[in-house]
Amino acid sequence: MPDILVVGVVALVAGLVGFGIALLVRRSFALGSETTARANADRLLAEARAKQKEIILEAKDEAIKTAKTAETENRDRRAELQRYEARLDKKDEQLDQKIAQLQKIDINVLNHNNVIGAGLLGPDVREAAAFWAENHGGF
Repeated sequence: MPDILVVGVVALVAGLVGFGIALLVRRSFALGSETTARANADRLLAEARAKQKEIILEAKDEAIKTAKTAETENRDRRAELQRYEARLDKKDEQLDQKIAQLQKIDINVLNHNNVIGAGLLGPDVREAAAFWAENHGGF
């Protein structure tokens, strides 16, 4: 019987040692898997941060490009408006010159008819005014 008892004790000790080794091996695999998972998570996180920086940099570049385009368009529009303003000023000056010329012509014509010097309307002007009043109902 002692042989059976010895075999039983040896089997029990072998089972306990095998169970302990199995636990250690399982724990080792679990730690390896956890380490691998953490490494993968860290790698994915680093990739995500790099991608985020890349996207932000592209967005900033696009914003700068859009701002420069808008600034160029505004500069072109301002230049065009200044050209239009200069043309308008030139036409205004030309119109003022023509008005001044017409006024000189008017004065010359009136002086020629002695209307300004006499302070009275000449007979031709009175007749024209009367004719106009009759046909058009006054001035």
